[in-house]
Amino acid sequence: MPDSLNKPKTVAILGAGPVGLAAAAHVLERGMEPVVLEAGPQVGHAVRQWSHVPLFSPWEYAVDKPSERLLTAAGWNSPPPDQYPTGGRWPRARRSRITSARKAW
Repeated sequence: MPDSLNKPKTVAILGAGPVGLAAAAHVLERGMEPVVLEAGPQVGHAVRQWSHVPLFSPWEYAVDKPSERLLTAAGWNSPPPDQYPTGGRWPRARRSRITSARKAW
C-alpha cells in the first residue's frame, strides 16, 4: 500500500462561521487536518456583521456535538442551552478556545 494512503488527510473548509467551524470539528474527530479559509479578517466575520441580533436557535442547537466535545476538552463552559446567543457573542464564545482545542486533539 502506498505511503500516501496512510498519511493524515488535509481537508479545506471554506468559511470560519458556524458551519465551517463545525465542519472543522468533524474533520478533527476523524483524525484529519482541517485548513479553514475565511475571506474576512477574523473567525465568524459575517456573523459579526449583525453582532447585536440574536441567532435563530438557542445554544443547544448552535453548537453541534463534535464541536462541543472539542471545546469542552479545551476548558470551554457552555452557556445555558436555552439562551439565544447574538451574532457577536457566538464567535467570542468559541474563538477563545479554538486554538487550544485543536492542540488537545
